[in-house]
Amino acid sequence: MKPQYIKNGAAAALLLFMLLTAVCAQTPTPTATLAFVPPKLPEIVNVEKPSVHSVDPGKLPSPFHTESARRGSKVLPQTRECIAEGAKRV
Repeated sequence: MKPQYIKNGAAAALLLFMLLTAVCAQTPTPTATLAFVPPKLPEIVNVEKPSVHSVDPGKLPSPFHTESARRGSKVLPQTRECIAEGAKRV
């Protein structure tokens, strides 16, 4: 039969081993750090009623009854400033 101090020493050594294993196995909790700091947003100053635009179809002119609707497009000649140096003129 083993002496009592050997049994107690073995139990203490086992308990110490288990305790150290448990402590060493734990990982530290990571600290929260912000890698990206968002920029400060601009302040909204002097906010009044928003502009409201409404169009009354009854007040609009009929299609093709205005000067801009009758005016067609035209081709303009190229100027010397518009042509790159060394390019051939078309």
